[in-house]
Amino acid sequence: KALWDNAREKALQGNFDAALEEYRSLLTAKSDLGEARWELARLLMYLKRWNEADDSLELLNESEPENLLYITALGKVMWEMGQYERAVALFKKAYEKDPSDVTTLAGLVEGLTKLNKKTEALPYLEQLTLREPMNRGMRRYLALLLYETGNYEKARAHFTILSRNENVEFDVLLKTAKTYELLGRDKEASSYWERVVAREPDNMEAHVFLAQYYEKVGQLDRSLTHLQAIAAQGPGNFASYVRLGEFYEKTGDYKKALSYYEKYLGEYPDDKTVNQRVASIRSVMEKKTEIQASRRPYSPAEEPGLIAKLQKTIDSLTAAGHYKDTIPLYRQLLQANPEDRELLTALANGLIAIREKEGRDAMLEYLTDVLSDNTAAYRSIADLLRQIGGEEELPAVLGRIHELDPADNLLPSFPTRTAGISDAWRPGQHLPKNSTFRLTGSKIMRHCSSYSPAAMISGSRL
Repeated sequence: KALWDNAREKALQGNFDAALEEYRSLLTAKSDLGEARWELARLLMYLKRWNEADDSLELLNESEPENLLYITALGKVMWEMGQYERAVALFKKAYEKDPSDVTTLAGLVEGLTKLNKKTEALPYLEQLTLREPMNRGMRRYLALLLYETGNYEKARAHFTILSRNENVEFDVLLKTAKTYELLGRDKEASSYWERVVAREPDNMEAHVFLAQYYEKVGQLDRSLTHLQAIAAQGPGNFASYVRLGEFYEKTGDYKKALSYYEKYLGEYPDDKTVNQRVASIRSVMEKKTEIQASRRPYSPAEEPGLIAKLQKTIDSLTAAGHYKDTIPLYRQLLQANPEDRELLTALANGLIAIREKEGRDAMLEYLTDVLSDNTAAYRSIADLLRQIGGEEELPAVLGRIHELDPADNLLPSFPTRTAGISDAWRPGQHLPKNSTFRLTGSKIMRHCSSYSPAAMISGSRL
């Protein structure tokens, strides 16, 4: 008893070496004092004398193999000694006895992580996070581990919570953006990538994503900002020259498009795709020059070959997707034959494709009369409206198709949010047989009185 009291007193006074000697003398005299051996083991762990602590803890575990305290302590010592397999085995044994013990869960996570068994560590880390929801460091570790193991949906929830803090660690913010991108949630990803750019203006990964995203959603001015940031990083960003060329080509600025394509070709002169784009743009520019020179009233008899030449040019421009450039050519052809149904339909399609709203509304109204029985023309117009999101005009066209052919199966393939056709209509159903909806909706009727076929052909209001 005196030896034990002396050992405890010296340990409390900080005289650790003397305390250790007293404990050893006590245990030599009476080896079955488990409590004294536990005090010795704890003192050795405090002093980080892991090998000596191991000896005491092994004896304790032999004498009391079900003691949770001894098991977790030995697991901790094994981890510190680098014996991770043994540490994990001990912590698993402790977990079976008490799944809620935080020390056991932490030991399992750390041990399995050291063994590179991160997937196996995840469920224990998730339990640990549930027990300590305010532990930001633990949530961060869980989110990063989930991301690393490809569990992006689970990682997203934790990254979102962490990133609510405006001063979140940059690596967490970056992976939050990447996680939303990997999950295909581009709109949300864009907000995080914008925060990445705000923190790190030269982050090319963010600029590349944002340039592509804003182009996809039609915000070309915002896309251009990021494309220019990419190009500004130096002459090595040749891919950005192609992207800028594509951007300016889509917006019709062919001179700028050519300048960027040619910069790219200066480094990669054999790129067939870009060379084809350059050839196509030059061809379009030459044809535009011809068009401008030929824009004058004419008679087919005056220049018989011009109609065929204009039609050939239209076909070429349409194939290249340059719909806007076809509009003046169609109008020239219509001067020769103002009632040509095919030309009127083609002009309507072109106006829809380039989103010339008032012109296409009036044209659709006009087509109600001149194409009263041409279902194919209305189907073509309906398809174009669907592609460009023209949901306000689409019900009128679908209604006309239904009137012409109630058995037509086009309607189920055009789900729409508009209720203009009939409140009873739903995707997968035809219009009610008593439906009388025609191409006379209020939006179209606002314009029809101001237009005539001649005005539409001349383009005086466009």
